Amino acid sequence: MASLKVLFRRTKGESLWGVLYIRLTHGRTSRFVSTGIRVTEDEWDERGQCFRLGIVGSRGRYLSEAEEKVRDELGCVKGCLESVARGGLFFTVDEVMALYRRRKNGAFVGPFMVSLQAELAGSGRKRMAEMVGSALRSFMLYRGGRDLVWGDFNGVTVSGYVAFLRSRGCCENTVAFYLRVLRSAYNRAVCGGLADDCRPFRGLRTGVVRTRGRAVPLRVIGRLRDLDCGSDADLSFARDLFLFSFYARGMSFVDMAFLRKSDLRNGVLWYRRRKTGVLLSIRWERCLDVLVRRLGDSGNGFLLPIIREGKDCRREYLRVLGVVNRGLKRLTFLTGSPICLTSYVARHSWADAALRSGVPMNVISRGLGHESERTTRIYLSTLDDGVVDRANRRIINSL
Repeated sequence: MASLKVLFRRTKGESLWGVLYIRLTHGRTSRFVSTGIRVTEDEWDERGQCFRLGIVGSRGRYLSEAEEKVRDELGCVKGCLESVARGGLFFTVDEVMALYRRRKNGAFVGPFMVSLQAELAGSGRKRMAEMVGSALRSFMLYRGGRDLVWGDFNGVTVSGYVAFLRSRGCCENTVAFYLRVLRSAYNRAVCGGLADDCRPFRGLRTGVVRTRGRAVPLRVIGRLRDLDCGSDADLSFARDLFLFSFYARGMSFVDMAFLRKSDLRNGVLWYRRRKTGVLLSIRWERCLDVLVRRLGDSGNGFLLPIIREGKDCRREYLRVLGVVNRGLKRLTFLTGSPICLTSYVARHSWADAALRSGVPMNVISRGLGHESERTTRIYLSTLDDGVVDRANRRIINSL
């Protein structure tokens, strides 16, 4: 029969101070785990296995935090003991301690996810690394900066986190996004032996739910086109990039950022979607030429002045995206748009305008570079780019 107990051990050479240890005993063999918490003998009640609280001031706060740390450490050792005990009737304390050390080396959620983020970034999966970092920041905000071991990560933790996100006004898709990232990290921790799978995400929705459309009517695009931004450079910049996206068949911002001058050849703009790898071509319309001239030269090989020379491309893209979206938020009120303008609204708006103009769904899919639907993929091979270009010109002329 195994037992756990917290003991006070006086520090050598000191008569008052000591350190709290967790003693694990099984089969007449004991092992000790230091908690690193220094207390006096009067502050720890060994018989009651608790702190003698009631002390005020900074020392009282230290003891309150120490009590929580002891509880967490005790729970970690107990979890390791239960895991080993489930494996069979006969086990040793050294097996329990080996599992404990393995879990402690990467047991905390924070360091584990930071390590995962670095691993993903190192393998070129920068977007995924950013998602892990975003989820970790959100989770630590919920925890008030206090980390916890994976062994204590359970259904109560996740339910509390979901309630926290909803209380901050996060929509269901945002909640589901954070849960998907955390679930992926948790599954990795379980596979690494850092926790037993208690299925903390059971019963929670982690899929994408349908949301209201993010398209604006053509009259809003027309107001945006005709809007005089005066001397506000940021506002003009945001407006022109939004219009470029719309005129270029709803091109996504990341694809716009990485367009090269060499991609424009013989009146046709060629680019490969960074998300799907689909190669697309767009006939170079006069309105696109006007926008590029108004935006100014990038000073480097890029077509648009988004990424600066000598800067980290990914970081620059994200920085300018933030500038543009802040500008579009201001333009929302100036144009009387029924929904908040973002860089992605241009893409939705082009698709919506195309559909309302009677453009077949498969043509729209080709124009956007989609390949997610099997039916769309079948029709993609039979479409001529001229069909899409004629549809694009029809939309532009209807403004």
